[in-house]
Amino acid sequence: MIRRIAGTLATLALIGSVQGAGPSPDVQRDIDEREESLAYHIGVQAYVYGYPAVDLMHVMGRETRRADGVQRVYAPVNTMFNYRTLATPGTEGDLRAPNNDTIYFSAWLDLSAGPVVLDVPDTAGRYYTVAISDLYAETEHIGRRTTGTGAGRFLFVPPGWQGALPAGMQLIENSTTVVYLLGRMYSAGDADMEEASRLIDAFRISAHEGSHEPAPRDFPVREDLQRVEFFTWLNRILRESPTRADEAALMAQFDRIGVGPSQVFDLATANPAVVAGLQRALKDGARLIELAAREKVEPGWIVLRDLGTYGYNYLRRAGVVRTGTGANRAEENLYPANLFSADGKLLHGGQRYTLRFEKGGLPPVDAFWSISVYDARTHALVENPIRRYSIGDRTPGLVHGEDGALTLHLQADEPAEGPHNWLPTPSGAFYVIARLYQPRQEALTGAYVLPPLWPVPGS
Repeated sequence: MIRRIAGTLATLALIGSVQGAGPSPDVQRDIDEREESLAYHIGVQAYVYGYPAVDLMHVMGRETRRADGVQRVYAPVNTMFNYRTLATPGTEGDLRAPNNDTIYFSAWLDLSAGPVVLDVPDTAGRYYTVAISDLYAETEHIGRRTTGTGAGRFLFVPPGWQGALPAGMQLIENSTTVVYLLGRMYSAGDADMEEASRLIDAFRISAHEGSHEPAPRDFPVREDLQRVEFFTWLNRILRESPTRADEAALMAQFDRIGVGPSQVFDLATANPAVVAGLQRALKDGARLIELAAREKVEPGWIVLRDLGTYGYNYLRRAGVVRTGTGANRAEENLYPANLFSADGKLLHGGQRYTLRFEKGGLPPVDAFWSISVYDARTHALVENPIRRYSIGDRTPGLVHGEDGALTLHLQADEPAEGPHNWLPTPSGAFYVIARLYQPRQEALTGAYVLPPLWPVPGS
């Protein structure tokens, strides 16, 4: 006990507990090192945790404010944007590996001034889905699979809303005041484009009774994701939207370095040691997410079944958002991807390939399926002479063999058999994505596996 008291007295003397004295230079250096190290270690976790929210707020700013004349998407908050055409090499804009099966439509909702109403038209059985994502990329769906294709009214409410649900409306509760909607409307092609686009235009967003125009916002710029201002934005977001009760301990750690929901983070007055630690955390946190965004690359089809809902897997959701703005849940769409042929070599346009579905072995879906090819360098659809950017169960003129099998030809030049079953590829490296809309249980469990891509001998 005497030894412990003596040690405490020595420490107090060392740090200058006597009135008017300050810590010695050695002690101050130790204190600064401790604060920097603590900010670094907690800061890496905070960066991974908050990356989706700050990144999505940046995208919101880019799409809801007029930036330049070539802006692909522009619609003010609480307004729907209609892409009006299927994605092609000339229309895909900033989309990464977009589908060529549905017309996209989108909206950014700001619920800070009260609930908003989404009116949905009757699509008469036509497939559509709207992914509803909070700032952390947690996703729910309305549409054919979940709410049907009849006309409907949905009330989107902010966190903690206590009002009465009007008759005839379905309640959509949200965990953040900012909500991203990304819709997909089935289109059979050029002849069907006008009708599909007309249906999208019938999706209407309006203010709920008692709501008013949300106040103008500031938004992070792209560079803020790589500099210490990131933590200012994260702190704003955490203070604006309530955090989950089961994340209280994590938020207390964020508070410890000044960026949590109970603090106001100000770079101008922040401890320089903390700022130094956060600057280190930015670099390592960004590298960690970059690595997480690279899925395990190996021969065969890569099938991800944990998209759209992440629980405590903060690194997983950050990696997903880094490659796009989010993803549908597996029950809505599966996206098997393949970079290799059956012999373990990377896919390349200098080689021809076949993808053979035996009789009864087509992808099991309750909606439809497709196969698309993307340039491995640009992640873009591939321009080709027959303007075919996907092939699947809705492609007219597919030819089945006498045994009932369906063989698709993936190659840069037209097959000798003709273009019926041809999916054109680029001349260089490429990858393939299959899309299963409303996949059946055997696809969700992995009982069904897509066939391999076989190289054609001598090609």
